[in-house]
This record gives sequence, C-alpha cells and structure tokens, in this order.
Amino acid sequence: MHFDESFFEGEERDGFYISPMVKRAWAVELDILEVISRICRKYQIRWFAEFGTMIGAVRHNGYIPWDDDIDISMLRPDYEKFMRYARKELPKGYRLVNGRQDKNPSEAILQVQNTSNINTSPAFLKNNHGCPYIIGVDIFVIDKIPDDPEEEASFRELATISYHAFKGAEIGQLADDCEELVRDEIYQLADVCSYDFDYSVPIKPQLLDLADHISAMYYDVETSRMTVVPYYCVNPAIVFPVETYSKIVRFDFEVTNLPVPQGYDEVLSIWYGDYMTPRNTSASHEYPYFIRDERTLRKQYEQQGQEFPEEFTIFPEGTKQE
Repeated sequence: MHFDESFFEGEERDGFYISPMVKRAWAVELDILEVISRICRKYQIRWFAEFGTMIGAVRHNGYIPWDDDIDISMLRPDYEKFMRYARKELPKGYRLVNGRQDKNPSEAILQVQNTSNINTSPAFLKNNHGCPYIIGVDIFVIDKIPDDPEEEASFRELATISYHAFKGAEIGQLADDCEELVRDEIYQLADVCSYDFDYSVPIKPQLLDLADHISAMYYDVETSRMTVVPYYCVNPAIVFPVETYSKIVRFDFEVTNLPVPQGYDEVLSIWYGDYMTPRNTSASHEYPYFIRDERTLRKQYEQQGQEFPEEFTIFPEGTKQE
C-alpha cells in the first residue's frame, strides 16, 4: 500500500492532534489489513469494517481522529475459513493471537499482528513505516442466535458463563487454582456441555475453545438475527437482523476503501445510537494501545545508558492530550 510522506506528518483533525508515530501505526494497520484482504480474496472470504472503523469509514472516510486501531468482522462461516488458511498464508513474522490454537490467549478477540516483539532493526523499520511497535488488527466473529425466546435465554446464559469463566481465569492457571466462582463455572460447563477439560494443563485456552464453540452453535441454522456473542452476553439488545450483513457497500478510508455491511446505519445505530455526532469518549484501553511498548523500549534504552530516539516517541513534547 502506498503512502505519501505527507501522510506521516502530525496533524489536527476535529480538534484532536494525531502524532506522527500514531500515523505510522495507522499505516502499519492498513498494511496488515491489506494482507488480511489478500487472503480473503484468495479464499473468497467476506469481511466488514466494524465498530469505530465502520464509523470512521462512514463519517470520516478514514480513521476517527482519536481512534488507534482497526476492527473488522466476519460471519461465522467466513471466520472459520479464515482460521483454516490464515496461518499458512500470513507473511513471515506475522502471527495470529487469541485464536483457538493459541496456548496463552488473553482476549476473546482474534488479532493479526505484524510481529511478536518490538523491533528497531533497519529492515523492520523500513518495512513498517518507521514504527518499531507491535501493531495488530482485531477480527470479531458474528454469530447467529436462536429466534425462540426460551432457547435464546438458555443459549445466552451458557455463553455468558463460558466467557465469564474465560475472562476470570489467569493465563497459565490450572482450573483448581482459579477463584471459587470461576472454578464453579468451569465444573458447571463441563457438566452441561459434556466438555472434557484437561485439568492438568492451563484452563484458559480450553475455556476459549469452548466459548467459541458455544457461540457457533447456530451457524448452520436458519435464524433471523445475529450478534457478536461476547458483547451480547453483556447487553442482549446488541442484535442485528441477518439482512444487515447480507451485502457489502464500500467507503473511502484514508488511502484505500473498506467494505461495510449494507445495513450499516441500523448496525451502527444499535451499537452507538447517534453515531454521526463525533464524541471523543474514553477508549477501553490506554491511548494508543502500543504506548506500553514505548515504555518497554524506553526502559531498554535507559538500561543501556542510551538516549531514547526522538523518532520512536509517540507524543512529542507538549502534544499529549489528556
């Protein structure tokens, strides 16, 4: 993907300053998205811009100024196909994180990352627009849910328990070492789902596997509604008619264009209400998400008695907005 040098200049959009390093991270994200898109074209997999990325496409024809990541979604059949082929198709150095085969998943969100480590080598910086940090694109799966109210209530309860247990288990932790509530949920899931947990190894990857399979229960059933199950477990109003994702429309986005569902207005209204009015609300993570990598890199330079390179600074002096 081609970026003019002017793309990497710091600028203010809607009263919010976007630093050069955030711009470089944006460019890496768009490169990762192009890699994902190539795989999807090869295997006829559909995907959609989702969440703030969908708003950005519709409202800004690019990133929401205070957004720092890219979110996309796939319907369950496309997601499963992507999972089948992605690992062998991703470029060297890229990796899938939080997939069902991940030994240490931290979130119930699949992510494609450009690297597993902070990298300041000239070759890496050249290929990643001067950004040394770990950059990723999030992939969410959209699943069908049952139309029958009683069946839906049972499904939601089971899905909620599975994702709560997954969230509550620590990475590398055995089931018997989890908090009492989480242990009880694990044993309940094993009983209700007849799931054969291996209690001699960490439980978190097994919980993600089960939660994902529960989410996919209705993938080949004719239903009228869909959702992103982990969010639906928290808010049952987050439900979309199947038709909203039946076709794709495209919107310009920075130097490219992105597919969004034809029912984007209904989808975004369900998620956000009045999504066309810009609101710089707090994200669910520290902005930008790779600021922890900057702290790690600064510490490395400090330990080596070296000055931290200005070009790796996320917020040049006087530009950070609280």
